[in-house]
Amino acid sequence: MEEKCGEQKCYLGQRVKTLEEQFKLFQERKNTDHHEIFSRLGELEQLAAVQEERDKTINDKLDKLIGWQEQQQGKPGRLQERLLEGALLAVVGGIIGVVLAHIGIM
Repeated sequence: MEEKCGEQKCYLGQRVKTLEEQFKLFQERKNTDHHEIFSRLGELEQLAAVQEERDKTINDKLDKLIGWQEQQQGKPGRLQERLLEGALLAVVGGIIGVVLAHIGIM
């Protein structure tokens, strides 16, 4: 569509058509870019939710471990408990042996 602009030919129609095509391409690219951005955001939100659940699980396990450690630190060591138990059994066994030896049963 050529129009006369004074004495020179104007290519205004062609320029408008070219701009309209460029605008359509821009809109298509914009829509594609927006779709990609929102897809990536969705993926990031899912990954963040998974990471948050992992963190929660780790914190729960750490809380249990800390509780167990505090409980173990509050108790005397198992080795000490076993040694004390063995010593008491030996003393009681020895006393019973001595008593039975005096009575003459052994």
